[in-house]
Amino acid sequence: MGGALLAVLLLVAACSSTPNEAAGDPDQPRSSVGTAQPIDPADPVPPPTTEAVVPTTTTAAPPAYCEAGPFRIDPETLAIIDPLGEPFLPVGINLTGGVYEGENAFWENSSSVGLTQLGAANLVDNWQINTVRLNLNSELDPNIWIDPELDRLIELLTRNGIVVMLENHSSGTGFDPTDQEIAIVTAGMSGIAERWADNSCVWFNPHNEPGGKVDQSAYHLNLNKALVTEDDAWVQWHVPVIEAIRDYSDAIVVLDDTHWGQGKGTGEFELGQSAVITYGPQLNEKYENLLYSVHVYERWAEYDVAEYFDAAHAVGVAVVVGEVSGHQTEQTGITRGYWPAATRLFELREPGVGILAWHGNSRFSSATSVARRFGRRFPIWQVSSEAGLDGIGVLLWDFAHNPPPAIPER
Repeated sequence: MGGALLAVLLLVAACSSTPNEAAGDPDQPRSSVGTAQPIDPADPVPPPTTEAVVPTTTTAAPPAYCEAGPFRIDPETLAIIDPLGEPFLPVGINLTGGVYEGENAFWENSSSVGLTQLGAANLVDNWQINTVRLNLNSELDPNIWIDPELDRLIELLTRNGIVVMLENHSSGTGFDPTDQEIAIVTAGMSGIAERWADNSCVWFNPHNEPGGKVDQSAYHLNLNKALVTEDDAWVQWHVPVIEAIRDYSDAIVVLDDTHWGQGKGTGEFELGQSAVITYGPQLNEKYENLLYSVHVYERWAEYDVAEYFDAAHAVGVAVVVGEVSGHQTEQTGITRGYWPAATRLFELREPGVGILAWHGNSRFSSATSVARRFGRRFPIWQVSSEAGLDGIGVLLWDFAHNPPPAIPER
């Protein structure tokens, strides 16, 4: 182990929180890591398997693609430019990644350990996916940042020309990250940036959905307004991580908006509710290659998310949708708003705004699992055609095969 890597490990271990119990999915029993759920023998639809996946084309990028040069954000057009100089529109999924002593380091039984070359080729050739947001949780595994499984996934995906957006999911959602949590992600992402400095397909997403939880965030104020304009805490959460990454890499860094990533309160959208729109231009003056992320869920169910994209582009920040999901049958709690928000987003097909669906592993509920076939859930890499897909899987498949232009209209 090199000196820099050992230093990262020691710092991360020293700062780590007490492990929490892994989040569960009440409607799905435990199963072995990375496997699909059992099928009723009476079900006429056989379960897809990794062995049955046969790529129909050979569109994977050449192995040297991620080393061909940098990805960059064009400050004039706000397009993402790939290593070959072409506009790039992120299209893909969220996945959990990494294992620790045989258990998944985030949600149990949903790790990407079952993802192999055959599955990665399926994501590219059949799904037309080019980006994976890889969810990591350092609270459950303080060593996640140097987990060999994490490096295996990075190598596997980027070898197939898939961008890996490494996302820190350890701080919960809606909370302000603590100084301790910022120290952990700063050390962890710095180590990864050093190890993968020559691979431009490795991107960084320091904080998942920071800020906005009522009574537990600098940005809650009141549920409807939730303005961020009186406090630049969001900037301070990100600067140390960006600085640490930039010591080794000019890779794209992705910054989630506040309020569960949705950039708005529960009422009408106002510009001052979005940290991305309020503070993004300030950060762009100091750093290059920053991409900003909004999550489209129930708060956008009755509102036009195009208003958000237009406002972001007007102030000169590039935007991606880091999470969206839903299923037409979900009518419970806030999830009932997921489907109308998702359908509005995909129907919009905003030029220059890529979409990453949540979630590509099989363990998640019907509202959030991408690879649903005839009511059954499977890891996305085990599904190679649109036949039988429903919910968010249908929307993502259609979007991936008929994406909007990669350059925003300004």
